[in-house]
Amino acid sequence: MLSTSNLKETVNLKWVVTVACITASLVWIDKASPTAGLWLLVLLTATVGFIHGALDVQLMRQRFSGMFVSGVVGLGYLAAVLLLAWLLSNHVDLALWLLLLMSAWHFGEPYARWDGLPFNAQVLTRYVVGGAPIMLPVLIFPANLGLLLQPALSAQTLAVWTWLANGWLVLLLLWVLFYGLRSLYVTRYAWADLIGVLILNIFFSPVMAFAVYFGLYHAPVHIWRVRRSQPAQAKMNRLSVAIIFVMTLMLSIILWQWLGLKFVASSEAGHAVRWLIVVLTALTLPHLVLVSLCSLMLSGERRNRIN
Repeated sequence: MLSTSNLKETVNLKWVVTVACITASLVWIDKASPTAGLWLLVLLTATVGFIHGALDVQLMRQRFSGMFVSGVVGLGYLAAVLLLAWLLSNHVDLALWLLLLMSAWHFGEPYARWDGLPFNAQVLTRYVVGGAPIMLPVLIFPANLGLLLQPALSAQTLAVWTWLANGWLVLLLLWVLFYGLRSLYVTRYAWADLIGVLILNIFFSPVMAFAVYFGLYHAPVHIWRVRRSQPAQAKMNRLSVAIIFVMTLMLSIILWQWLGLKFVASSEAGHAVRWLIVVLTALTLPHLVLVSLCSLMLSGERRNRIN
């Protein structure tokens, strides 16, 4: 009979082997097909990505007391998504710039992970950590990224992205010199995120690296935080989650079809890129605001230990 320690080692070994096999498969697929990362990103966005966004319904219920208030907030959330999608559907370049800036702020949500730093250092850390998944790809493989995005975006857009990435690199260097190296323990979670994103961008093409980061790290961890933050008596049942997921997926399909009418001249890959940019931008703004309002609640036990 296996002891508890041996059982844990067996389980851990299985996880290591599983992750290694998935990683090797993704590397092979990524090298075999230049657009594999794009289609994986579409798939993950339409599944786990939308589940992580759909759980905003639960956050509204926890953050705003009363069904009426949370319902009004929910309607405002939905209206904001549809309005932004409509406004940005003819301005994909602008949508990308907004998405980059919002993502840098959102992906760096602190969740009390570096509360030991001064306030200005916390803000800098947030931009540095949050900017890594979207700035490193254009710094490491600009040609690959440009080749994939050219059918959907102008050269000027990619130039602005490069300019933003260079600005982020300066912030990263300042952060390393003044905070990262001087406060290794306090910034350990920031270092873990940065090193992890760097490894992804070394092994994968730019879009595949972001697909793995967003769909296999950011979204699942957010889902876990939301589930952890719920009071025991307020846990959502599987039916509620399924209903929210189906409704959100239907919205994404409607937006796909509607934007398809707008982008009739685009190739399939070009349409997918435009759809991703517009939809993710439209969804990110209200999602970002809501998550920031719920940040302390989502920080969980770490925030309680700090206080």
